Amino acid sequence: MKAAVLPNTLAFDGILDEVSSFNHLVEAFEKLKQTGMKPPVNLDFSKVSYANSAGIVTWLKFTQAAKISFKYINAPIWLVNQFNMIRDYFQNGSYAESIEAPYFSPATQESRAFTLQLGKDIPLLNDYTNFVMPNRNVSGRVYEIDFSPELYFSFISENYPMFKELLK
Repeated sequence: MKAAVLPNTLAFDGILDEVSSFNHLVEAFEKLKQTGMKPPVNLDFSKVSYANSAGIVTWLKFTQAAKISFKYINAPIWLVNQFNMIRDYFQNGSYAESIEAPYFSPATQESRAFTLQLGKDIPLLNDYTNFVMPNRNVSGRVYEIDFSPELYFSFISENYPMFKELLK
């Protein structure tokens, strides 16, 4: 996985797997520090197509060592699934600002991911049990959610007080 240093942002590209090195992540972070970064540091995984357990372990070790807050932007579906399984993503005041969510068009049988903003497209709630996510309409095609809001947004519910404060 490659890491690009942008203003107050680490943007990743590739696959987060056993080849992804802790030292490479630390080097990218050190370069970012030299630019005068200010927490929270944006993390853009939108070009990371896949992660396996070895890559996730490396990533979590890196976030623990960094000891600063991160803001996840454009988090792909695989990463949102990780948010819902592993609580360590939101340590040190880290949070998600935007995520991708899976949608499906019954008329065309097309699957598509839409980027959603927390606090805007997704209201910040402590329970999504009865939440109804609106359909998306693009170029006359109607896309319905292809997930359970209660399950897919559980990472928001579990971090509700912190997210509510940080995403004012």
